[in-house]
Amino acid sequence: VLFSDGSVTVVSFSGVPVADVSFTGVAVAVVSFAGIVVVVLFLVSRMFALLMIVIPVTFVSFSDVKVITVSFPAIAVTAVSFNDAAVVVLSFTGVPVAVVSFTSIAVAVVSFNDVPVAVVSFTSIGVAVVPFSDASVIIVSFSGVPVAVV
Repeated sequence: VLFSDGSVTVVSFSGVPVADVSFTGVAVAVVSFAGIVVVVLFLVSRMFALLMIVIPVTFVSFSDVKVITVSFPAIAVTAVSFNDAAVVVLSFTGVPVAVVSFTSIAVAVVSFNDVPVAVVSFTSIGVAVVPFSDASVIIVSFSGVPVAVV
């Protein structure tokens, strides 16, 4: 389990790495067998087992927060599910894409070669932010009225 500060909780048994993390009664076990990753989640007497071949999978749950990380060759996919929100993060060879949905609020963040693009939607309000190496462009739309600030 990787955290923002780089900390990792890993236990190895005879060459088989196992990560076990518990958060408020939530236990997560990740077992890897040379290309085969088995993820078992124990949550309030419920057990979820996921078996993927050649595709690493990580399933972490924080009470009401579920995190799924799937890694393909040069493609990383992260999905976070909340009670009333959903977060999807896609990475294609250095091009990360984030999509966040909060009921009627949608947020999209796209980065192409160190050029991040943020799109935020609040019902009828749209906001786009494109920072460049020498300038930043902000586009805001209110009920079909676009506003650009450079």
